[in-house]
Amino acid sequence: MERAVFDRMAEQDEVHWWYVARRRILHDLIAREVELPEGARILEIGCGTGHNFAMLREFGRLDAIEVDSEARALA
Repeated sequence: MERAVFDRMAEQDEVHWWYVARRRILHDLIAREVELPEGARILEIGCGTGHNFAMLREFGRLDAIEVDSEARALA
């Protein structure tokens, strides 16, 4: 993707209804369905601009990878 697209995603990830609702649904699903041990290690593959980082850190230690250098720079 072009850097402008990733910039726009990063600007909107905390306020746009899609990102906010998607993150809330994912959080609730993990909390309800996944029995994570204390100190769990989480790997997010294809993290984009990193908009799920804060939420995922609630569940354990987070590592992430992203192949696109533009998105990785924002994350």
